[in-house]
Amino acid sequence: MKSLVKIWCWAICLFATGDLAAQTTANICPPIYYAQRNITATFDSVCPGQCTSLSYSAIIDSSSKKGTNAYRVDSIGFVDYGYNGGTPAGITIDDTWSPNITLPFSFCYFNNKYNAISVGANGQVTFNSQPASNPFDIPNIGAAPVNNVAINNAIFVWHDIYPQPAVGGSIYYNTYGTAPCRTFVVTWDSIGLFSCTTSRSSFQIALHENTNVIDISVKRRDQCPGTTNSWIPYTIIGIQNSTGTNAYVPPGYNYAGGNAYSVYNRAFRFSPIAGTSYSPPTYVWRDLSGAQIGTGQSLTVCPTQETTYIGEAKMFYNCDTAIVKDTFTVYMKKGVKAEFTTSVNFACGIDSVTVYNHSTGALSNLWLWGDGSGGYNDSASVLHQYTSQSIYNITLVAQAAGCKDTMIKQVDLRHPLQAVIEPDDDSVCQHSTITFNSNSVGVITRYDWDFDDGATATGQIVQHTYNTPGYYTVKLMIQDTVGCHDTGYVNIVVDPTTSSDFTVTDSNFCVGQPIAVRGEVSEPYDSVVWNFGDGRFVKDRQSVTHTYDFPGTYTLRYSSFFRICDDTYLDKQIVVKPHPEVNLGEDTVYCPGEPAIFLSDKNPHGPTASYRWNTQVPNKSISVTSPDIYWLTVTEDGCSTTDSIWVKRGCYLDMPNSFTPNGDGLNDYFIPRQLQSMNLTSFKMQLFNRWGQKVFEGNGFDGRGWDGKLNDIAQPTGAYIYLIDVRFRNGAEEHFQGTVTLLR
Repeated sequence: MKSLVKIWCWAICLFATGDLAAQTTANICPPIYYAQRNITATFDSVCPGQCTSLSYSAIIDSSSKKGTNAYRVDSIGFVDYGYNGGTPAGITIDDTWSPNITLPFSFCYFNNKYNAISVGANGQVTFNSQPASNPFDIPNIGAAPVNNVAINNAIFVWHDIYPQPAVGGSIYYNTYGTAPCRTFVVTWDSIGLFSCTTSRSSFQIALHENTNVIDISVKRRDQCPGTTNSWIPYTIIGIQNSTGTNAYVPPGYNYAGGNAYSVYNRAFRFSPIAGTSYSPPTYVWRDLSGAQIGTGQSLTVCPTQETTYIGEAKMFYNCDTAIVKDTFTVYMKKGVKAEFTTSVNFACGIDSVTVYNHSTGALSNLWLWGDGSGGYNDSASVLHQYTSQSIYNITLVAQAAGCKDTMIKQVDLRHPLQAVIEPDDDSVCQHSTITFNSNSVGVITRYDWDFDDGATATGQIVQHTYNTPGYYTVKLMIQDTVGCHDTGYVNIVVDPTTSSDFTVTDSNFCVGQPIAVRGEVSEPYDSVVWNFGDGRFVKDRQSVTHTYDFPGTYTLRYSSFFRICDDTYLDKQIVVKPHPEVNLGEDTVYCPGEPAIFLSDKNPHGPTASYRWNTQVPNKSISVTSPDIYWLTVTEDGCSTTDSIWVKRGCYLDMPNSFTPNGDGLNDYFIPRQLQSMNLTSFKMQLFNRWGQKVFEGNGFDGRGWDGKLNDIAQPTGAYIYLIDVRFRNGAEEHFQGTVTLLR
């Protein structure tokens, strides 16, 4: 519902004319603003159970009402609201504020809304909340704008006046006119100046409802001749924001040195000129009783009868609020009721359903069969065929005059018939019995089994034993209550019974002796595994050779794994005997002329042990008198071990024929010792150069020998004569003389 409505937008238009004698009040003319409002609906008439969405839009044209962020100052004809008394402001002490005074209407000032003021003793109306005893400093105010409590957030004809009862004069306020075009006026009536009380001030500050226009009218402001206080001659007329950063003052009426003035019959108007600032509307929905039923620009309603709804739009612009309302009525249509029943006709091929229409109030009927097909049919009964078994939702949409009703019924045409065979095992060993279970789908009345070996049976659960290996196809034929048939099949594998065995070359072995095993297993089999009991396994080999590293008794297992029949496990005990331990001791040395050396196994053996030396002596011990390598073989419990000992030649001395003392760590010293000398008990060596000069002498056979130097001076290459005298452990003494070559 769309309308263009004239509304009183709580604004006034002020226009004042005339001279002092004729003018007593301001001319008040509230302007007419326009609001556009419109409620629309998805459906303005609905069927029973149907919902509709309402949408409301409202716009206020407030372009002629200006914002109070900025003002224009005009000099206007003098306005006199009358000096005939009013409500006292409550100021009887100099330099104080009145108690808070509640305004008869809200007032927008520098884009903030106020509902109360406080009157100052020195010609101010402030929107700040001030206690009555709050003083303010007169002398330090300065020119506006200035951050000073005296004029912050205030309208003022500021000068130092003295509103004491003894001096005379009064401060009061009045409200003129009727809403929405009232004027609130504060009057300072014949107040004496400070320090000059015979001089007087009379002026008025007027606030105009809704237009937020401010008028300051000065009827009289005398000067104070001869005052000694420098600020008393000065006056400021104007308005200022709350932070002292923005002020509007008529030209020539600000606070400045040398700018003392008197004022008579002057008036100034401060008119808002800022652009309009408003927020988007907020919407509320109500019923005819005024109860709130929703918020937001849109509302979904589902009435059960003809219903009227109220849309309410609330908008904030500048410092004002507007509420615009509209109504919308939703009407009801005649109802339709959909109703039908079904009858199902099962078949082995194509099933069908017959529907019977019992709807009321319908002029047309749309059938949707749930299989993707449908159409209009107004017959009392309709037959529909289905080509596949499933659950179908049959929908009837009964319609008349834009209203419709829907009914949905589900029909289950599933009567599947599927023969399913579940044997407890499909692969068995010969002579095993299998249980066959029919887990078929459907309402089954008959079961017929064929086991493919000439045997048959009936019933849902049957058993059968196969005595001959082979492959068999079992067949099950079933029948349901409709008379339909189905056949199912399952394959059965029957394997022959199994056998396995293995042989070992022996059951007693020595450590490290190869063992040969051979297995035999019947077909068909999957795999065989040899487990030798020592952590080693061999898979899928029938013949295996194995050795044991340690003595002990081991369980040898031959495992045969078959695809169907039971696996077999055969075990045999294997005894692995240790080899005897033979120890002839460390190698030794024999010097000619010494007593014979006695050689024997140092380890004990059992009474059945046998011995054999390489000298063919069959005893545990022998005596030797010549250097050689001797070995003994000991055999015990069938296992043999051999050990050897080296009898080395002793009591001899071999002389090197050269040495190379070049500091490379190889053959740097000359001395016949280490492996070259054996069994010495004393030793003396002298070396001479070819001129007979002794270059070295030593008798220690645990030292390094000659390093090729004389008095730390390296000797030249060449041949040197050595004289060596030694004694062996057997008492024999020998003298050696020869030459050795020094090489570098």
